[in-house]
Amino acid sequence: LVEADIPFAGGLVQVVDNLLVPPAQLAGTAEAFGARSFLGSLYAARLMPALAVRRDVTIFAPLDDAYDLVGGTLRGLNASRLARVMDYHVVPGRVLSSAQLANGTGYDTLATDAAGKPARVLVRQEGNSKFVNAARIVQPDILLANGIMHIIANVLNPDAERAAPDPSAATQAPAFAVSTASGVFTSDLPCTADCPATTTAATATGGADSSGATPTTASSLFSSTSRGGGARCTAHVLGAAVGMVGLGAGVAWM
Repeated sequence: LVEADIPFAGGLVQVVDNLLVPPAQLAGTAEAFGARSFLGSLYAARLMPALAVRRDVTIFAPLDDAYDLVGGTLRGLNASRLARVMDYHVVPGRVLSSAQLANGTGYDTLATDAAGKPARVLVRQEGNSKFVNAARIVQPDILLANGIMHIIANVLNPDAERAAPDPSAATQAPAFAVSTASGVFTSDLPCTADCPATTTAATATGGADSSGATPTTASSLFSSTSRGGGARCTAHVLGAAVGMVGLGAGVAWM
């Protein structure tokens, strides 16, 4: 803010030193902040693209490194169990900045417990660090078009609500059994510019069609990194390329 409260006939003008950019959509922001596997798991669980347009959400997005550590375990979950895990990373109906994540406060998520009640995450503060259950928040307050996202260092487990951090440890134990798998769920991301365009392949058959041109089959339109859910190539367009870190609370969190 360069100059504040300049009156004019219709109200006040606030002069800032840069162009204000609206917050981006979830998909582009998650990729920009190193949560590509998280985004892929949302697609695998069929929570996207609906989550991207759900209003007023707080999302806790694990880093790709967190997925690499337990990716084999998560890949072994069936669709309904994976959806429950992913739902546990979303607090609906609230846009909670890091300043509002108070020590000892629990928040209902989209996931449910065995009794059918909302499963809760618990925020803890140890020194300058805040944790969601036992997962450290490593990058807070990333604004989204429909809410806010906080990057966390571990994948949350709805069956481990009582998981607590060890503040003396540099890294926290994962909430799932360790089973490493690199780039897990990235094949479930929808096609983007990485998918080849449709082409025709010339053949030397010499048949009635002298050109010998045959349409490329659908299976050849996708690279090996776009198998599975990635083959749902649509006109899906990501929002802005980069998310927006907001609310001035991103210092001293690493």
